[in-house]
Amino acid sequence: MKNLVTMRERYEALEKEINGEQLQREMIRKANDYRRDYKGYLQDAEITDSLKVGKDKEGGFLVPDEMEDKIVEALKEHNVIRKIANVITTEKALNLVCGDDKPQGIWVDEGENFTFTDMSFYNVVIDAHKNGCLIRVTDELVEDSGFDIENYIIKSVGESIGSLEETAFLMGDGNSKPRGVLVDAQVGVETKELTADVVVDLYSGLKSPYRENGVWVMSDDAEKQIRKIKNYGGRPIWEPDLTEKTPGKLLGRPVYVANEMPGILPGNCPIAFGDFSYYWIGDRGNRSIKRLNELYADKGMVGYRITHRVDGKLIVPEAVKTLKIVA
Repeated sequence: MKNLVTMRERYEALEKEINGEQLQREMIRKANDYRRDYKGYLQDAEITDSLKVGKDKEGGFLVPDEMEDKIVEALKEHNVIRKIANVITTEKALNLVCGDDKPQGIWVDEGENFTFTDMSFYNVVIDAHKNGCLIRVTDELVEDSGFDIENYIIKSVGESIGSLEETAFLMGDGNSKPRGVLVDAQVGVETKELTADVVVDLYSGLKSPYRENGVWVMSDDAEKQIRKIKNYGGRPIWEPDLTEKTPGKLLGRPVYVANEMPGILPGNCPIAFGDFSYYWIGDRGNRSIKRLNELYADKGMVGYRITHRVDGKLIVPEAVKTLKIVA
């Protein structure tokens, strides 16, 4: 009897495995069909049954995962913050409960009770704000079999949305857009000019746990000035990367130049240092593309409207310090 039970269990396990493999193959087939037909939609405006699963409320279609990954990589080329932040994908608003204080340890006599001060907590909501861009392509290019419309869209989205996002991730006010890291980061140093001492003060003013993973983010003109600063021994404080494959370093930590970082002017913060993994970016699923066949028909063009929802917030303000220029 025991052998019969064992054989039955083996058959059931084998059946589950076969069914699982069949289901996996079916899912892969549908994904491949969706990806193939999506290219047809972009090129010829053909809408097949396989695409209907990805149709959104506004008449567009969600981009396939492979194309989405390429768009994200293209965004990083024009958006430094996406390279160093904590980027997650969400299906709905994410409510984070954060503590102002670290866990507390105390000494206590034998037989005495532990008494702790109350920790304070605050909520951070990673929601979603809609952005988008419009790409227009001539009919001749769209109809040209040698023209890769998918890569053209990927590159265009990277350029236009990348800079739009970086501006918001740095300085957004949180109204219909993400809240920028510079808005909530703590001011570490105020100065009229950039010097070696000021740079050291900003570095040392950040708590050591954040310094361990800290990176510098600065404007173009700030980087230019920093490269010229020398220490008391007459050596540049800037450490260039000779291979040009990784960022240069300042006090041993990587430096990233952000195109949308404010310049060296009174009231601006052209340099920030900290652990940017505490800046959370929430992508609300894949982007959507709607082909506009009639809107620019009289101009001999086809339009592509790309939309997406994203949010960003610095969940621990003390993790990033800024250098502020004063008059």
